[in-house]
Amino acid sequence: MKIDLDRLTESQLIAQVRGTYGDAEAQTIVENCGNTLILRCSASERGGTAEFASRLIGKREIIRRQVSHNRPTRFGGAAHQTRSTSDHHVTEDAVMASEIEQLPDLTGFLKVASRPEWRRATILRSERDRARLGVHSH
Repeated sequence: MKIDLDRLTESQLIAQVRGTYGDAEAQTIVENCGNTLILRCSASERGGTAEFASRLIGKREIIRRQVSHNRPTRFGGAAHQTRSTSDHHVTEDAVMASEIEQLPDLTGFLKVASRPEWRRATILRSERDRARLGVHSH
């Protein structure tokens, strides 16, 4: 997907934004950005920037299927093995703060105003990077 960003604004650490504008205003400033790119960041006070970025990306609901088997028992001379299956609905962070802290250089998550989902993104710095990944310049 080719994405043209009008501008790429380097955000301050969330602690600095909170310090300047307060918690609610910092959240509003970040949420109202049309295009958002999150690159590797670290944890600090109150969970820090990585935790804030994880919350900004949001949650996901997954279904975990659990299958259990019971040992065969003999009732009336026949062996019976029982099996039960249950689905568990779990809500978890779509991207954990620890994942954001460990992102490779120039790799992150991108949310553009025209799309509802976050996407994995890599910033390509040179023609060599583009060629390595099979991306052609236009």
